[in-house]
Order: sequence, then structure tokens, then C-alpha cells
Amino acid sequence: MSQLEAYTGDARKLFISFDIGTTYSGISYCIALPGRPSEIKAVTRFPGQAQIGGNAKIPTVIFYDGDGNVKAIGADTLSDSNIEAAEVEGWTKAEWFKLHLAPNHPGSPTSNQSLPPLPPYKDVLDVLVDFLRYLYSCVRTFIEETHPAGDKLWKSLEDTSDFVLTHPNGWGGAQQADMRAAAVEAGLVPGDKAHDRIHFLTEGEASLHFCGHHGLVLDSMQDGNGVILVDAGGGTIDLSAYATNGKTSGGTFSEIAASKCVFQGSIFVTRRAEEYFSSTFKNSKWEGDVAYMAQVFDKQTKLTIKGAADAAVVKFGNFKDTDPDLNVRNGQLKIPGNIAVGFFQPSIDAVYKAVLEQMALVQGRGKRVTSVYIVGGFGASPLLFGDLKASLDRLDIAVCRPDTHVNKAVADGGVLHLLKGRVTTRMSRYTYGIIVKCKIPYLASKPGHRKREHTAFKDVKGEKCIPNSFAIILPANVQISHDEEFRCPFASVTEQPPDAAFVHYVSLYAYRGTKHDPEWMDEEKDKFSVLCVIQADTRLNERAVFIQDHEPGGSPHWRLVFDVVLLFGLTELKAQVAWKDYRGKEQR
Repeated sequence: MSQLEAYTGDARKLFISFDIGTTYSGISYCIALPGRPSEIKAVTRFPGQAQIGGNAKIPTVIFYDGDGNVKAIGADTLSDSNIEAAEVEGWTKAEWFKLHLAPNHPGSPTSNQSLPPLPPYKDVLDVLVDFLRYLYSCVRTFIEETHPAGDKLWKSLEDTSDFVLTHPNGWGGAQQADMRAAAVEAGLVPGDKAHDRIHFLTEGEASLHFCGHHGLVLDSMQDGNGVILVDAGGGTIDLSAYATNGKTSGGTFSEIAASKCVFQGSIFVTRRAEEYFSSTFKNSKWEGDVAYMAQVFDKQTKLTIKGAADAAVVKFGNFKDTDPDLNVRNGQLKIPGNIAVGFFQPSIDAVYKAVLEQMALVQGRGKRVTSVYIVGGFGASPLLFGDLKASLDRLDIAVCRPDTHVNKAVADGGVLHLLKGRVTTRMSRYTYGIIVKCKIPYLASKPGHRKREHTAFKDVKGEKCIPNSFAIILPANVQISHDEEFRCPFASVTEQPPDAAFVHYVSLYAYRGTKHDPEWMDEEKDKFSVLCVIQADTRLNERAVFIQDHEPGGSPHWRLVFDVVLLFGLTELKAQVAWKDYRGKEQR
């Protein structure tokens, strides 16, 4: 493990990282002192935790009563008394709720309704606020109880502390905006400080920071080679590819392929096992035990399955529970090895396919992937690791599974990002652009225009136009530096004078299809989704952005003119509006 550099800030500062996982969550933090090397610590003490110290993960679960009040949360949900109370008093269990935030596009769990429902009268932000408030109280209590004069220390740091919230690779601006709003509601920071003190990081990049800090990937990156990090979690499996920027770069990295997010984490293995139990025990005396069988499989059986040669055993009953026809003996269900492996196969196949796709993208950039590193809780599965290793060994790709506290890789990586963010370039995951509604003049010579002639109209200038053309600002799989800007000129024609059009909204779209140059939104409607909405307040300088015009054959009109400026190379998309003032000087 490399030692962290001396903190260069001019005052003591607290950095906190929340890793809210689908099934388990963790917290890491650092109290940085000017001129001294920093030390990252994990919160290892939570309310209701049976094991005192050493356990840095707690369940991402909340129990609510019928009135929507939190009755138990985190480790407290595992106590026998709360489990009994939940059953007797009819509490509702909120689990896997993180995935309700996922983008609603084909392949995501929100698109096929495969998630447990949220509690009545609660949306995902309500639940997220409650869980963030809980994590915040846990880190506060831990610091107050662990450090000398901890209560005074906390009070001196809480108003300036910075937070990083990690999230799956597949999430973007909309999910980050929801998480920031939840953080404000939970009391982490005031609303006017949210953009300065709440930061975001993908779980893939957090894993890179962790592995780089512990010296786990640098040897594999010699001679410009790349590595793929597979963060196999409960809900998602995130894949990211990186290479170093050279020996003289100060230990910085570049992303060399667009990251991927596969919704095939370990919970879906358990879900497939539960479906098997439901089918096997339908109309039997054990039909009511299916949910318990799934719990036992998830906590005890799943990580013991190595291959098809050995049967998997689920202990759910007593010695009198026997039915040879159902493979039940002495309260134990014996699952044939080939069937148990089948629970894992969709996840294994999806990861292998994603690795091959990333390797192809890396090779297209003239580099080579030599190693794959698997981290995350699901990475502990001997079947997942063994199958991927066997498949990738045939391609001369080394597969490694670090043994250095990987259960807190994401939380630690979040703090490392705030202390010494070392990723200098990132790859665009999708094709980004805006919809041009009235700017494209109709040209009969173009087949795409003729096909859409029925949609043509005359604008206020009297010109025949075609709507809904897609203007690309940034293509997919382009490497972007952290300070690189992308522009798209925006022009809209209106008959309303400037004083009637104060605010203009521009939707930024992400195209998730396979075309290199998508031109029309009506061809693949399901492949386009709104990434964010940019608000242009034209009151700031209406004389600069509005140009009065009056051409023969048309009515008096004004042209609204400005540039949409986007910065994609950061961990969070930033958008600005730029225009020229009366002196020709750019304003934003």
C-alpha cells in the first residue's frame, strides 16, 4: 500500500464517502491535516451490530411501520426481536431500493418491474433520505466516540466537510441530481452548499483508486497495457478499463474504454434460485418456506457453489422433513449441481460478454488488456471467479481477485478520489446531443427528408423545415480530458419579443443505440433518453441572445442564439450557456 501524500489544504478538513450498495453499505472517512499524510478509516461500529468492530458493512435495509415511520434500519434489521416485530406488527421491508433510481431504459431492472416494491406512500427518494440520514448519524457517532474530544472535533469539521456518493457506472445526471437532493433533505449539507460539497463517483472509478492505492494494478499496466476492473456487487456489475499515463505522469490514469454497467449482480442469482424453489415446492407442505429457503441460499449456500460436479445444499427444516421425490432429506434440499450453476450462468455470461466488448474497444485504441481484476462482494463467488478465469485464460488474460479488504474498496476509493483524484481522461459512454425542432431546412434531395416530408412545416421566416433532427455534441467512445469543452450552437426562432421569453429550456439527450451517427429521433425512439434539462435564463443579457429579424415573405421574429457548453470529462456532467455580449466578448 502506497502512503498518501501530505495534505496540501490550509485547514483541517473532513472527507466522507458513502457507498450505498444494493444489499450492503459502508462508510469511509479521512480527517486531513495540513502538511501531514492522510489516513483513511472505515466506520466499523453501527447500531444493533452484533460484531463489535471489524465489520465495515451493514445491510441496506429499512423497516417501516404502517404510518411510514422508520422502525429499524441497517444492522438493526437483523435482530431477532425486530424480525419478529416486523412479522407481528406488519412492518414493511424496504430493500434493493437503490435500484429504483436506475435509468429506465431497456435492460435496467426498472424497465421490467423485477424489483421488490417500495413501502406504501414512499418513493425512492423518501427511502434514500432516511438511509442517508442514518449513515450520517453513524459516521458522526463513530467519530465522536472514537477520536479524542470527538464531539468537539465533529463540531469543528461538520460545516466544511465534503461528501462523495458513489453510484453504478450506468447512472448519470438525473440520478446524481436525485441523490444530491436526498443528501440535502437528509441534512448532510445546506442546499446552497450542495454543489460545492456533494461529489459523485462511479463505483468503477472508486475501485480503481482503491486498487491503485494498494498497488494491485500498476504491475499489469507496464508498457502501456490496460486493465479491466470488474466491481461485482449485489445489484450491478460495473466494468471499467484504465491505463496509466506514463512513468512521468505522477501516477495518473486514463479511462480507455467506455464503462459498462450490467444488471446481473448477486441478488439476481438469488432471485433465480427463489424461482426454482417456488416451482419445486408448489402445492407442497413447504410452499410457505420458499422465502426462507431463498434467505438461506443467499447467506449460506451461494458462495459455496463451485461447479456442476457438486450438489448445492440448502438447510431449511428439521430432521423429520424428508421427501426423496423433492430431493429433501433431513430438512435439507439438495440442488443438482447443473441446476445450481444455472442460477449463475446469466450473470457469468453477461460479465464475460461485457469484458470482451471492452477489450475490443481498447484494442481499437491501439492498446491491449492484459489483466482483469474482480472486486466486490459477488467477486467472492468461486463459481463466478473460476468460470471467468477459465474463459479469459484461453485469451491470455490474467484474472486476479485481490484479498485486501475488498468489501470496502468503493468507500475507500471515494475518499481517495477527494484526496488525490488521478483519473485525467474519461470516455463518453453514449452519443450525446440535442433535438433540433425547427432548424433543418427541407432538402428534397435527401432521402431522410423526403421520408419525413409529411412532418415538414414553415417556420416564422417562411422556410420549409423538418423537425426532430438529432444534433450530436459528443459521439460515444471518445476520450475526454477533465477540462475539455464541447459546444453546440443553439438557435430558435420566435414571434415573441424578448421580454416574453425569459427562460429557455434545452434537453440534452443520450443515444444508447449502435449507430455511429444517429440523425433522426423517430427511428429508434426507445434508444433516446433525456439526460438532463439545461435552463438558459435569457434575462441575463437579452440584447445579446435575441436578434430581431424580418425577411421578405415572413413575419417579424426574433432569433434566440447561444451556445450550449458541456464538460463531460468530470465525474459529474456540467452544462453552461454561452453568448457574446455587445462588445463581442463571451459571457456565461
